[in-house]
Amino acid sequence: MGKAVRTVRSKKDNYPYATARVKARKATLIPRSQYMKYMVMDLPSIIRHISETAYAKEVSDLSSKYSGLDLVEAATYENLARNYTEVLGFCGGKLREDLQKYLKKWDIWNIKTILRGKSFGAPADEIIEDLVTAGSLSRNYLHELAKAEDLDAVIDLMKPTEYYKPVLDARLSSGAIDHMKFENALDKEYLVSLLTIGSGSSWLSRILDRFFRVEIDIANLKLMFKLKYAELECDYILKFLIPGGYELTDTVLKRLGMTEDFDKFLDELKGFEFWNAIKEPAEVARETGTLNPIMSALEIYHLRMANKFGRLYPLSILPFLAYFIWKKVEVDNIRIICRGKEAGLSDDLIKSMLVT
Repeated sequence: MGKAVRTVRSKKDNYPYATARVKARKATLIPRSQYMKYMVMDLPSIIRHISETAYAKEVSDLSSKYSGLDLVEAATYENLARNYTEVLGFCGGKLREDLQKYLKKWDIWNIKTILRGKSFGAPADEIIEDLVTAGSLSRNYLHELAKAEDLDAVIDLMKPTEYYKPVLDARLSSGAIDHMKFENALDKEYLVSLLTIGSGSSWLSRILDRFFRVEIDIANLKLMFKLKYAELECDYILKFLIPGGYELTDTVLKRLGMTEDFDKFLDELKGFEFWNAIKEPAEVARETGTLNPIMSALEIYHLRMANKFGRLYPLSILPFLAYFIWKKVEVDNIRIICRGKEAGLSDDLIKSMLVT
């Protein structure tokens, strides 16, 4: 078996140099106006355009293997992984260590993707197409998991990692995996671990602590919107909520989780800082039953907060987090537009899912 974890180089802190480089990368992101132009283009035209942008290398490298929507999806994820890895490569010291903690979300993404794919019988090639090798788990190891014979073989290969015990804990008597239990356990551990980046008594530590606690709030809100709309039992919802939020403290979470129905849940959210960002899509959800605008609004709220803090505290980890979030949003938007066009969705529906 290949090494599970990639080795990394150690450097001294280099905030001024690294911040200048990540600022230059942010300037190359696709502007908001371009997404509206994509809306009036067909899929081949969108592919031609992105092949002339920062995605040129990936589109060129992968065009012999993929075409159409498959090419877009493979190229965007490959580009995302390359950019994250390159940013990590020019950072050093504590900055690099903290960014590695943040990028662990992609290890979790990949493990979830592989286990779900294997559980539902997806071919290895399809699973590999959805991997983003931007965390600490090596590409070779992830591909080895994806190509394993069956679910049991995947789990056996996971023994050297921290994910082995959680997946055993989530196995049912039938041998299948309770994916909700497993994935929620990983998400909880990851989001709570981010709080160590903001530990300390300095003013910057307090800002970072707030930023990561808001990220926990957003994760809880997304989860509660889905579970409350599905009219699941309150006790069931409470099992999956993540402690340590900024506005949504443990006491507040319990109160929200115990609300009688979706309408009362929405009414309880009024008065929080994030309410103005989601009140219009919340009313849309109340009237139409679609949660897409709310999920987009929460992403925008997070994005704007990251952007604001990144500008205010340039010699910190915050500009890097802002870039990581912006880059992920860019990739998501391209994929949403292309998938929507391929599926023949209306422009209004596609726009409702974009984060701009």
